[in-house]
Amino acid sequence: MSWEPLLGAYDMHLHVGPDTAARYYDSIALATEARDAGMAGIVLKDQMVCSLTKAALTRQAVPGIKIFSSLALNEPCGGLSVRTVRCMLENGVQVVWLPTVDAEYSVRRGESGHWIRRVSDKNFYGGPFPRYRVIDEKGECVESVRKILCLCAKHGAVLATGHISPGECIAVLEANRDIGAKVVVTHPNIWLDDFTPEKLRRMTALGATLEFVTSCIYPNRGALQVRDLAGLMRDIGPEHFILSTDGGDHGRLTPPQELRLFCFMLQQCGLTEGEVEHMTCIRPAELLGCTD
Repeated sequence: MSWEPLLGAYDMHLHVGPDTAARYYDSIALATEARDAGMAGIVLKDQMVCSLTKAALTRQAVPGIKIFSSLALNEPCGGLSVRTVRCMLENGVQVVWLPTVDAEYSVRRGESGHWIRRVSDKNFYGGPFPRYRVIDEKGECVESVRKILCLCAKHGAVLATGHISPGECIAVLEANRDIGAKVVVTHPNIWLDDFTPEKLRRMTALGATLEFVTSCIYPNRGALQVRDLAGLMRDIGPEHFILSTDGGDHGRLTPPQELRLFCFMLQQCGLTEGEVEHMTCIRPAELLGCTD
């Protein structure tokens, strides 16, 4: 074996404490475990606050691994506020997520019985909340998101689609054709009934990177068969994917353990060692600007 998972790997989707929801452990413990496992970097994500300060303090506490911060554009973080995005990017945020728990699509899917409701309910806090859509009545990307794409392109940051619908993802990618930001479609494998292979191919044709996460292989998260995910990756092309965990919840493996297991299972399902390495090391490093 020429590559040992997790050597040089990145996990671009992690939820760890301190956070507004209970997490498996804090960011310092996570960073220490990831570094000791040979990982190159991690992206810290919170739903209701920017992780900029958490990431900065974690970098000081745990040298030897790259720690990236992110901003999720839910209402407590300013929603689709261009000013908020500009402020955070100019102070070091590397990943901007379009709305997640406050996205109209995510709320609607939760209300229809999808397990995502358990995630959303932790973050509603009992009051009225917006249901963000990033397209207008004509189905075109709204101006604030166009400006956010421009800011991400200017700063070399990643724009992740959060929990918006496949149609909204395509509209954002079409708007991005003349902008050139790096766009990651967030965990489409948690709702493949809507994110069909045809739509995923359309997204990659528009320049998107697709993120598959380990969340959905747990029995309480849909329990999709890994062989089906591997088959979809082969059909679309592994070069269009990254692997993340969306990890940090109680009742699961630690994120580095999950990512290692995902890598091994995908190889057992027919993906090559080089393909898995590309999805966990090479493409994430390109997205995060770590290809010196």
